[in-house]
Amino acid sequence: MLENLKHVQPCQLIGLARSIDWTASDSPTRSVVLHEASVSITRHREKCGLEPIDDALPGEPLRVFQVIRKIITEFPAPAGERTRLRLFRVNSETVS
Repeated sequence: MLENLKHVQPCQLIGLARSIDWTASDSPTRSVVLHEASVSITRHREKCGLEPIDDALPGEPLRVFQVIRKIITEFPAPAGERTRLRLFRVNSETVS
């Protein structure tokens, strides 16, 4: 998915990240995945004529990479949190 972002919706990347059991992955593996996601998203943004990095400021909705980083690095998931894809809401924050 990361190799061809022009055909991938942000919610699909988030869904993919949520579908993986990150507790089964070691820290170096998670770090490589985060790095590859960052590089791919940055390249895609640049190809689209956007700033390479556009992290949300406090009070703004999280951006796709920030949501993915949160999914990969925060586990176990909070009790009762759904593991299925939520298209536009992540932990009560709108994804843009």
